[in-house]
Amino acid sequence: ALRAASYIGRLDITRYLIGHGADMTLVRDGNYTNLMLSAYREHEHLIKYYLDELKCNPNESDQDGRTPLHYAIDGGSIDVIRILLERGARNVCTEAI
Repeated sequence: ALRAASYIGRLDITRYLIGHGADMTLVRDGNYTNLMLSAYREHEHLIKYYLDELKCNPNESDQDGRTPLHYAIDGGSIDVIRILLERGARNVCTEAI
């Protein structure tokens, strides 16, 4: 349910699920996180929530070494890229993409 809320950009549902014990650390095949999904889908309000309130790591990486910044670039939102950079995202890759 948390993955679906991240996908469609529903902060209200995300807050409710987190408040009722949803696990932010659960990931899907490929090891991409809700933060990465929200970055790709250009949900600025969720990205701010994940980074500012839940203190998610802006430099976490998936199994291919891609970070939320990579997902934001793929999504094409300059605003999302700016938010991530302002909150410590680095242009790094831990594995070959």
